[in-house]
Amino acid sequence: MSPLRYWQLGSGRMAAGLRPVAAAHGYLAGRGPTPGQGSPAALCQAIIVGEVATVLLDPDERRHVIIWLDEQAEQIEDPLLADTIRSLAWQLRAAAERMAQEES
Repeated sequence: MSPLRYWQLGSGRMAAGLRPVAAAHGYLAGRGPTPGQGSPAALCQAIIVGEVATVLLDPDERRHVIIWLDEQAEQIEDPLLADTIRSLAWQLRAAAERMAQEES
């Protein structure tokens, strides 16, 4: 994996980067300076309490897992399970896109 450039905890850039991730998971700010936008604090709290899980994969592994999940979702007859598998693939794909943007 490429080395990350770490941002200061609580920095505006960190909050701005977490906002779309929080919004994609439904964690929206109800008040404050960014009402209706993603809430980084709520997302972090959800990770801490185990409501949101994180997955760390090497970019090559992630690419293979996304392909495999997409294939599995097409073969699953249970609609709920197929939607869950598609969601996992979508989240991994979105993470890969964010990583590519950061590296460029």
